[in-house]
Amino acid sequence: LDQAVAGACFAAFLAAGQTCVSAKRIFVARSIYDEFASRLAKRADALRVGDPFAPETEVGPLVSAKALAAARRFVDESGAEILAGGSEPCAERGYFFRPTVLAGSVDLPCFREECFAPVVCIAPFDDEADAIAKANASAYALGAAV
Repeated sequence: LDQAVAGACFAAFLAAGQTCVSAKRIFVARSIYDEFASRLAKRADALRVGDPFAPETEVGPLVSAKALAAARRFVDESGAEILAGGSEPCAERGYFFRPTVLAGSVDLPCFREECFAPVVCIAPFDDEADAIAKANASAYALGAAV
């Protein structure tokens, strides 16, 4: 489970979540969902946000003020439970947004739209058919991986 959490964290928050292949939706087997969600949120909260030139920084800034406003709006309007992040670090100057983990139903906008920011949405699934249905519950051809 630790390897899955580490991989999900890397996929979601690399380049502050601003790549077209960043993980945005993670579906987790219901039997391990609570533990996975807890570990992912804890790991996201521990990531160091800051100056991308500082060696200790793990998550840098967003590309612009517009991108920061979009990330704020996405999270504020998500309707999801915020497990981690969801805000700007108060000590940083610039377009920084904390790595954010959202949880909820695939009916929420955060599961159907992309946010080019360090924001990932997680939801449980019951079986393979349920996972496929949830993954396909978007009008967009969002990237996917297993």
